[in-house]
Amino acid sequence: MEEQSAYFIPLAQDMSESLRREYCLKDDFFGSLEGSVIDSGNLKAEVTAWKTAGGYHIDYAIAGEVTVQCDRCLGDMQVQVETGGEFKVRVCIGADEADEDTIVMESEAGGVDMAWYLYEAIALNVPLRHVHPDGECDSEMEAKLAACSPNAGTEEDKPADPRWDALKNIKIE
Repeated sequence: MEEQSAYFIPLAQDMSESLRREYCLKDDFFGSLEGSVIDSGNLKAEVTAWKTAGGYHIDYAIAGEVTVQCDRCLGDMQVQVETGGEFKVRVCIGADEADEDTIVMESEAGGVDMAWYLYEAIALNVPLRHVHPDGECDSEMEAKLAACSPNAGTEEDKPADPRWDALKNIKIE
């Protein structure tokens, strides 16, 4: 039998009160997820689940910061994350269609593992382009990038090709 995750939310048929869990999402959380683009982090997540007429309702709120690699200098950079959301869980027997706001759970599952849902919520709130603000990148790496740039000082020193200058004199009516 597979071991249950620490982020497993049990959903019982006789759930009379809401269930509230708090998680501290640190480096071990991000390291345990396969394919994570987030290196590390320090976030607090609050998850609340309760029974509704058609299944269950889960709310979550996440706040803190994550460490990602800068796309320009490859150094670590901190990104603030503050997000929240909600979704429904519907219990069914056999296959059923789900949509973006509903998770379909087989009755034998007994609950929902929130680990991947929390990770997705965090990852979707990290900008696609991870770049330090101007002047905060590693200066040594910036110097190497400037030296390797195709425009590394040589283009500005060359005079313009006179054929292009002749094109500037063409008048189009």
